[in-house]
Amino acid sequence: YSGTVWNAENEVQLTGASSNFGTKSGKYNYWLPSIDWDADLADNVKVRASYGVNIGRPGWDQMLGGLSLSPNARYNIGGTGSTGDPALKPLKSKNLDLSAEYYYAKSSYVAVGAFYKKISDFISTTVVTTTVAGLNQPASGTYYNAAIASGLTPDKAKAIRNYIFNNYAGKPGTVGVTITDPSDPAFIKGDITGAVPGAQPMVFQITSYANGAGDNIKGLEFNFQHMFANSGFGVSGNYTAVKSGLKFINTSIGTQSGLVGISDSANLVGFFENETWSIRGAYNWRGEFLAARTDGAGNNPVYTEAYGQVDASIGYKIGKNLTLQADLLNLNDGYIRQHGRTKEMLVSALQTGRRYLIGARYRF
Repeated sequence: YSGTVWNAENEVQLTGASSNFGTKSGKYNYWLPSIDWDADLADNVKVRASYGVNIGRPGWDQMLGGLSLSPNARYNIGGTGSTGDPALKPLKSKNLDLSAEYYYAKSSYVAVGAFYKKISDFISTTVVTTTVAGLNQPASGTYYNAAIASGLTPDKAKAIRNYIFNNYAGKPGTVGVTITDPSDPAFIKGDITGAVPGAQPMVFQITSYANGAGDNIKGLEFNFQHMFANSGFGVSGNYTAVKSGLKFINTSIGTQSGLVGISDSANLVGFFENETWSIRGAYNWRGEFLAARTDGAGNNPVYTEAYGQVDASIGYKIGKNLTLQADLLNLNDGYIRQHGRTKEMLVSALQTGRRYLIGARYRF
């Protein structure tokens, strides 16, 4: 953009949209070792251990180097924009996993595991206050200051505009003030541009990304499966408890780096399988978690509340090649609810309803 115009009471528009080209770069090198070990303590007892380092690369939107400005700014506030950073480092995680498995019968077992992850270079959203060359705030400078000196206060945007139009529009030496419709003396319509004498650079709040705080994640996993002899019936389940050291503090309004998507989870599955039938029923549960650190209007968290879902599937094999399949999803008609800093601050409630899928598979 090449200019600004104050064309309504509280609205400032950026004008002269254009594209400029520039170059930004980034590079990184990492050594990513991975070690796995297991041992049989007995015929039916196995222990495992593993250590590894992995990385999670930034998304394309986080690495885009161009600066994008919103064409809509606000009187006496400024504008907004966004940019990425090609020099962002990947999120790095050092992982340690330990587990033990006990097989007490054919295809039946219980297992317990523990994990620890040390995360560094966590990528978080940041907001930087800056100015952009050539873009001035029309609500500033000599004419604006004269309106304030006359006794008007900054919250009287319409009165300030009328003062500037009445005292400067069409006068010799006036720059950046044009009346387009004088029919209503109480609300004169026109444009005041960033070219007015003494105009100050417009302030922009630019949303970007930065490598920030690290975190330690630790947790426990419990798994089991039990087969009822040779009947084809079985049951399995797991529970994962996870804890993050980097919490979002609801009483703080500043930029934070709480990890998104961390929560306890569990599922319980009952099933029957033989050469003809495959029947499964499952209950899947997930605890409350931080879904987003911003809600589009500032550093306001969005939490997804705990929810559970019941699913089922039925498969029937006809001959050697044809299988009929039916999937029944969300049988309990559950819904997903999101809230802000408190449960009373509803953000959204999504109810997709029950879903039924029917299909067939043929092997040639």
